[in-house]
Amino acid sequence: MVEKQEERKKKGFVFPSPQLTSTSPPRSPREKKSHAKQDETFHVNQTRAYCEGRWREWDPKITTPPGLYVLAVGWARALRAAAALRRRLLPPSSSSSSPSFRRSPLPLPPLEDFCTTTSLRSLNVLLSVACFVAAAAVHRGLHFVSWTKTKRKRPGGGGATTETVVVEENARLAARGYPLTLAAAALVSLLPTHAFYSFLFYTDVGALAAILGSWAFSLRRRYWPSAAFSLVALSFRQTSAVWCCFILGDAALRELTLFQRRSEGEGGGLGEQGGGSPSPPPPTILREAAAVAAALLENRARVLRRVLSGCFPLFIPLLASAAFVRWNGGSLALGDRDNHAVSAHWAQALYASCFAFLALFPALGRGADVVAALVEISPVRAVAVGEAEEGGARASSSRRGGRGGGGGKSVALRPNVRGLRSFLSLFCFAWLAAAHGTIEHPFLLSDNRHFSFYAWRLARRLLGPVGSAGRTAATALAGAAAFAWLRRLLTGAPSPPSATNGFPRAWFLGFALAAALSLVPSPLLEFRYFTPTVAVAALAGASPAGRGGRGGGGGRPSPSSPAPAPPPSPGQLALALLLYVGVLAAVVRVFLMRPFEQDGELKRFMF
Repeated sequence: MVEKQEERKKKGFVFPSPQLTSTSPPRSPREKKSHAKQDETFHVNQTRAYCEGRWREWDPKITTPPGLYVLAVGWARALRAAAALRRRLLPPSSSSSSPSFRRSPLPLPPLEDFCTTTSLRSLNVLLSVACFVAAAAVHRGLHFVSWTKTKRKRPGGGGATTETVVVEENARLAARGYPLTLAAAALVSLLPTHAFYSFLFYTDVGALAAILGSWAFSLRRRYWPSAAFSLVALSFRQTSAVWCCFILGDAALRELTLFQRRSEGEGGGLGEQGGGSPSPPPPTILREAAAVAAALLENRARVLRRVLSGCFPLFIPLLASAAFVRWNGGSLALGDRDNHAVSAHWAQALYASCFAFLALFPALGRGADVVAALVEISPVRAVAVGEAEEGGARASSSRRGGRGGGGGKSVALRPNVRGLRSFLSLFCFAWLAAAHGTIEHPFLLSDNRHFSFYAWRLARRLLGPVGSAGRTAATALAGAAAFAWLRRLLTGAPSPPSATNGFPRAWFLGFALAAALSLVPSPLLEFRYFTPTVAVAALAGASPAGRGGRGGGGGRPSPSSPAPAPPPSPGQLALALLLYVGVLAAVVRVFLMRPFEQDGELKRFMF
């Protein structure tokens, strides 16, 4: 009995190895036996049904579309073709070197023999590599690619000209920022909730790779390949539709930036940014979004024509997603609808903010950023006041940015109206989400395989049950503070004149809405659901221009704005990656070496 249990422990997790990527079929019936773990069993069995030609068979417990399984059948066919090529090229063994054997070689095993758990997991390893490449492409597109409009003469058209958009990468800046690009891609690939499932047969890795691939093509204004990758992402997970909307909104903002610069050249404008005079203090997120919306209504004919003509392919995945929901009877989940019904789990937004802070602060955060983020939502602010400056002199000193008066200075507290509004809006939403938008799913309370089960028990022990004042206040404060830091991380980077997105705060609002809409409908809390949100924030936040800088979104810098913070240092990024690897190694060790038996079934701990 002890030997059997030790043998079962060793077969729990598969790393890339010659056995994992081997193209030869199993050599014995024991190797054909399934070693799938946890929910992976459903995916493996469904793929095997497809490999055996049973295309109309569907497991009612599976909630996601069959994109991964169809791709896995293609992967199995590729492995079978590689095995056939290997038999043709390699000479036969000495025991079978007779001419008769060479004339009639043994037939290849059936396709289902190549749909083993090991070969299917190797597909996810390949998808994780593709995810790293796509993440690097997204980072380069976000920070080193510029869009410019040029006028060219039409061939044979006399003096007529036509406008074209040139998408080019700044080779000099990209070469200098290449280490940062690799580090940002490594942050996404080694994120424990992502890397853990890279060696199991789940849909998360492929969906994230397709989303990042779609975004990478969109950042280079290649919308048809972007739409194709969005459709692939939709075939993996239904929640990819929200990120397809985000990619469409990101592309629309970049098209509007081109329109804005053209209008500024003609004497008009779009929004509050740009111009030759010093810019006012940076607008709030809602004010910038309202300015963009008002400008859209004012110039709706030209703007809609540009966005619809340029971004038309990106609407196709959204129409396909709407058609799927209609075909599925209005439900998002394909199977097991009772346990995966659409809900209003608003507390997921708070959990995602806290998870993003814990995941990204070691790599991209500084203590000063946390303090500045808290000050931005504080009802009061500290102002340096000269001892000799009293009464009306303070107003002129504030207009000069505090540079006048060489005497000693003291610190005085002044009301911060913008910070008060931010604090009230953030905390009220967080309080309502924690008090009335928290769902305790039966799986969360009973499934002791996932770490979220133990995190929930710890929160109950330390903060009290759901609905108690202490737990609601702690959840609301932590979520609001983490969101404020995330907002500063993603909107504080200065925008160069060649930036393809001139509306960073409207972009962040779209990102926050996409993250919330991808999580709120799910009643179940699992840490792996937060991976796309953290991946997008990591790629956007790892800016070579630093963050918390002046201007924060175009135009000339404000004299009273603080100096920009430097970009993340190589040492900080290296320590964060080592931390990721350490957490991943600890989780893998627990998964492998600490199985437990419950109800006659061997189970393992996982995210």
